[in-house]
Amino acid sequence: MPERPVIAAAVSAVRVRTAADDARVLVDGRPVRTAGRDGALLIGPPGLRDGRHELQVEVPSWLGTGTTTREFIVDSTPPVLQVDDSLRPSGPNKPVTVTGKAEGATSVTVAGKPVTPNAQGGFSAVVDRPEREVPVVATDAAGNRTEKVMTVHIRHPGMRGVHMTGLAWTSDALREPVLQLAREGKIDTVELDLKDEDGEVTYDSAVPLAREIGAVKGYYNARQVLDQLHHMGVRVVGRLVAFKDPILAEASCAAATPNASCRPPTGSRGQAATASSRSPTSPIPWCGGTTSTSRRRPPGSASTTCSTTTCAVRTATSTRCGCRS
Repeated sequence: MPERPVIAAAVSAVRVRTAADDARVLVDGRPVRTAGRDGALLIGPPGLRDGRHELQVEVPSWLGTGTTTREFIVDSTPPVLQVDDSLRPSGPNKPVTVTGKAEGATSVTVAGKPVTPNAQGGFSAVVDRPEREVPVVATDAAGNRTEKVMTVHIRHPGMRGVHMTGLAWTSDALREPVLQLAREGKIDTVELDLKDEDGEVTYDSAVPLAREIGAVKGYYNARQVLDQLHHMGVRVVGRLVAFKDPILAEASCAAATPNASCRPPTGSRGQAATASSRSPTSPIPWCGGTTSTSRRRPPGSASTTCSTTTCAVRTATSTRCGCRS
């Protein structure tokens, strides 16, 4: 038996090594069930309460009964861990100090790093770059664990910024005044287009589809811009237009299957769509040109008019107008 306290379940892991087949094992003076395995006796679960107990092994022989006794302590009570529910650093990526008390613990970890508690169980640790949550785990000598998670609350410091398109960044006349505002401390943020409403990917993107359809314009080197602005202590916000992409729409129209009809938008850039007859119950996108109010309906549906230039998705069995005003 180990010298340290053990949990009740650990008693079942004790192996009594004896060559005698008729050895008896007693816990607190009462015989317990055993099972032989690999030249040893395994003790059945005795269901012990916390506290001091005695393990006794009796081995009969022609000279008399030999007895071996060991005392052990069962401790199934986890340590009491006291920490705050939350942490509030002074700003993003700022360190926080975790303090608390772990009564009965022999070891404490804060964010995965070990901390040694004092004699009263008190501890303190600095987390340099805390994540959203900081786990604190207290473990006692028997292996009982108590874990609590502290939530990190960060107040956004606010920002004073200027938005610039990808093309604007390439212009010295437009870029330098913005950088001067940053040097003077009048702004602390630059919002820079990554992908704009024209569908253009303005930086040197390596996204295969964006390159394939000709959306990548590469007006600036993203890494160089980030390094430059971060070196000045300026935050960078990337602006990405997600739901308006005429370049991708036109590429999709050009790649339509042979049994699909497609009419790309005319005039100013809009969204293109295809009308497929492969499945009469599947959604069928459809749209018309910007100069006409007459809209093409799926085969077999009634014609109608709408005053809009945007596309909508309707099924072939729908009798409602497929346009949206």
